[in-house]
Amino acid sequence: MARIPITIGVIACLPLFGCQAYERAPLSLLDHMRSVGARLRAPLPGADKTQPASFDLANGAALAECETFALFYNHDLRLARERAGIARATRENAGLWQDPVFGFDGAQVLSPGDDFEYGAVLSLTLPISGRLSRECDRAEAAYEVELRRIADAEWNVRADIRRAYFRWSSLDRQRELLDGLLEDVAHVAAIADQLEAAGALGKAQSRLIRIEEVGRRAELLAVELEADLARLSILGLMGLAPDAAIALQQPSLEQVVTPTERAVTDIVGTSTRLALLRAEYELTEQSLRLAIRRQYPDLGLGLGPGSADEDTRVILGASLPLPLWNRNAQGIAQARAARELARVAAEVGLEQVVRDAERAALTLGSIQAQRLEIEGALQPLLEDQAQTIAELADLGDVDAFVALESLRRRYDAAARLLELEANEAGAAVELIRLVGPPTDAPHGDDVTDTTEIRKP
Repeated sequence: MARIPITIGVIACLPLFGCQAYERAPLSLLDHMRSVGARLRAPLPGADKTQPASFDLANGAALAECETFALFYNHDLRLARERAGIARATRENAGLWQDPVFGFDGAQVLSPGDDFEYGAVLSLTLPISGRLSRECDRAEAAYEVELRRIADAEWNVRADIRRAYFRWSSLDRQRELLDGLLEDVAHVAAIADQLEAAGALGKAQSRLIRIEEVGRRAELLAVELEADLARLSILGLMGLAPDAAIALQQPSLEQVVTPTERAVTDIVGTSTRLALLRAEYELTEQSLRLAIRRQYPDLGLGLGPGSADEDTRVILGASLPLPLWNRNAQGIAQARAARELARVAAEVGLEQVVRDAERAALTLGSIQAQRLEIEGALQPLLEDQAQTIAELADLGDVDAFVALESLRRRYDAAARLLELEANEAGAAVELIRLVGPPTDAPHGDDVTDTTEIRKP
């Protein structure tokens, strides 16, 4: 008779052999830094046959290529996809039944001749409340939130890299303008030296031209620093090492497509930010459904062999919690409050997106008007002035200060034009970011699971 409980115990321990084992995964940061340095030479991870496995960067990286690298290697996107992996693991393992519970009781009466009495029960919870299906729905909604978060993050990263790219382009072209200005100022300074030697120009006046030259050289150093920092910002958004040997191609304003005016209903359907807020609201809906379902009980059943008074018995048990006092009242109240918070967050988010889009549209229109005014009115006047000064110089009539002022005005106008172009691109990119990508889906339902495709 004593062999029976031993056999039962052995059988109860058999499922333990199917449990997963822990495997250590060491963190090697040095190896990671080496992989970061090799990203330019390696094919894009997970790229399918419809995408090029690598890019030809011999002529430099264009804006589109920088965006592609950023979609694969940007640190914010990598973190967002790994967080989505947690939600996906939860979804894939949601709705599982609780493990059965094995219980064993034994008693040995110390009186001589008494047998060992025991009872073994295998208990199982039957989810008759429907709670498991609600858990699956909530896990699906939570995973959808992470996918929307990835889509929103990707759209924002593309906007960030475009803004950074156009800022670098403006600074790099301003550096070229300063180089040209310095050459012209040096030429005027040489003329001033000749005039000073001839007694036609005072020493104090000649020194002012030298002061201008020194000041512009200091300005060039500052612009070079800003351009280098802007380039580092682009490399950081791309997920490349700071010393990556990659040249950047100059973009044009035509690469930024200004969205057409859209109604509020269109923004609701295309904004990636609002799509995320809608998904978060749906998650609170599913959380409330699950909380309400949890107030209903599940049935517990137990069955097993036993012995008493030298008789072998079958033990049968059942348990059913009675929802009288608790009824998950706290969880339901918290879920309702969370749903209301998500509703207000979505409403406030819509107001903010519409307001910011209007602000970006007004800013874009003003910058375009300023740029057209400089291009259409001021620049031709400055060009005519430069031509007149050149003709006078050919005739031997040179006014060094007029020539210097003309050079300064031409440079200031060109630098202002570069700044307006960068600001115009930034305003257009911001407007596109707020409105969202064009899509025919009513609520941006074209988002797919990209956690595997773009995972480095």
